[in-house]
Amino acid sequence: MIVMLCVFLIAAPVNLSPSKVDDLEVVLGGVKYHDRLIHSCHVSFTCRVFFQDKMRKREGECFISDKMMAVTEITPPEPIEGESGKFTPKIIRKCVFDGERFMDLYLYQPVNSPLKPFKEVSFHPREEVAYLFLYDYPPQFWNKIARMHLDELVKHPSVSSVIPKGFETVNGDLCYRIFIEKAGTGIDILVNLDRGYRIQEVRYTESKGQRITIRKVEWKHYRDQIWYPVKVYTETYGINDDTKEKIIYFWKQIEYKDFEANIEIPEDVFLTIPPPDAELIK
Repeated sequence: MIVMLCVFLIAAPVNLSPSKVDDLEVVLGGVKYHDRLIHSCHVSFTCRVFFQDKMRKREGECFISDKMMAVTEITPPEPIEGESGKFTPKIIRKCVFDGERFMDLYLYQPVNSPLKPFKEVSFHPREEVAYLFLYDYPPQFWNKIARMHLDELVKHPSVSSVIPKGFETVNGDLCYRIFIEKAGTGIDILVNLDRGYRIQEVRYTESKGQRITIRKVEWKHYRDQIWYPVKVYTETYGINDDTKEKIIYFWKQIEYKDFEANIEIPEDVFLTIPPPDAELIK
C-alpha cells in the first residue's frame, strides 16, 4: 500500500518527508476502518434543493443492507403551471436496488387537475446504480468522494497527485487535510479524526477556477465508534470575471434523523417487484 501511494506522491510538486507518508497511511487506514462499521441502517431525511432559480422540498427514508438499497422520496404538493392551468401534484418515488438490478417506481398524484394519477416502473442494470438519484441519499454516500472510498480514490488511475497537507484543528477537533489532483480538478479534503475519521469538508475546484463545488457535513455520534451525518450542505458556484461576485448555480441541504445502524431489515423491503397496476417502461 505504501509503495503504491509513493507513486502518486512523487508526482506532487512538493518534497514529502517519510513522516507525512506515514501520517497519510494512518489516516487512510482510519477512514477505511470506520467506513466498514455500518452493515445496515435506516434513516429518515428532509431535503431542500435550489436549482435554476427554483427551490424544491423533498422528504423520505433510506434502508441499506448488504449492499442493497431502498429509498423512498416524496415531493410534497406544490403548485405547477401546466398547459391546462395550475395544479398541485404529489410525487412519490421509490427506488430499490436488490444487489443485481435497480427498480424505479414513480407514483404521480395530481391535485386540482384533469390529469389522472398514474404509476410507472423502470428497471436498470446494476452498473447504472451509481449514476441514479438513490445513490445521493444514503448516509454512507457522504464519506465518499467521486463515489469512491478515500483509500480507493488515492489509487485511481485518474489521480495525478496526492498531497498530504497535514494535521490542523478545526472548531476544536483534530483534522487532517489532503489535496488531490484528479482529471484537471483540484480536490481539497478535510477528514475529522475526532469524529470517526469522517470527511467533514470537500472542495472541488476546476483547473481554471471558474466553477467550485463545496460539500460540508455535520457528523453526530451514534454509538460505539459509529458516526452519522445530521446535516449535509452542497453548493456549486462561480465568480463573475468582471464584478468578482459569487454566482450560485445549485445548492442542496439534507437533514437526517431517526438513524439506526446494524439492525435487522425485512427482506421484502428490497423486493424489485412492481405493483400489478404499474406501467412497465421498457
